[in-house]
Amino acid sequence: MLKSILIGVAASTALLTSCVSHRSGNLAQTVQHDARSVQYDQIRLQIARSYDHPYDIPSLALLSSAVTQSTNALKGSFSHEVAPSGITNTTGFDLGEFSDQAILTVNVTSGATAIEGMRDLYAYAARGDNTWEKSIGPILFNKPPKYPWLYRSTGALPVECPPQTCYQITKIGNFVYWAKTERDFSNFVLAVLEASTLSRDNSAAPSGKGGKKAAAVHGGLKRNEQSAPSNTILVVPNATQ
Repeated sequence: MLKSILIGVAASTALLTSCVSHRSGNLAQTVQHDARSVQYDQIRLQIARSYDHPYDIPSLALLSSAVTQSTNALKGSFSHEVAPSGITNTTGFDLGEFSDQAILTVNVTSGATAIEGMRDLYAYAARGDNTWEKSIGPILFNKPPKYPWLYRSTGALPVECPPQTCYQITKIGNFVYWAKTERDFSNFVLAVLEASTLSRDNSAAPSGKGGKKAAAVHGGLKRNEQSAPSNTILVVPNATQ
């Protein structure tokens, strides 16, 4: 009897372990999809906004970290009872609650330099304003595609967009937005993501004569990638079976 109980416990544990692994994998795929949506959907919306208002102040929220967790409970019970009619053995298993949870930490770009850089990139994409070359161009590794690469139409393929390479970015309202090539749109996304990490290096100057501290020196640009997150927004999708 004890052997049968142990076999049952082992089988149940193996089943639960397999379920947790499968559910965790599905949860990781969901987080990956959410991360892509957080990046791309905002940029698509801002492209549409900047087409009509090229100097609109953009915003960008980025998924900086994610924690996924799948849990379940397994309880077992066994009783041995002697009665006049004989011996009764009872076993039972309670699989308990299955719970999946993902905690996503989202950072909103709020630095004025980063916002200025993104604004200039959108203005260049929509209108050809090359202000970005002076504001963030000297430090930007991922350059935006050469103007013009962004087009808008009411549905049909724009005549300026090469049919063999023209790539549909999104449809918002009555308009469809296109890129000359899919790579152009990809390069623009990379440029915006890099611009969202930039800030001014306003370091203090060394002390002057008599111990007086000199005024702050407005230096060049620097990157803040992988910096400690500031205020965050928590998005917690929760599913319980």
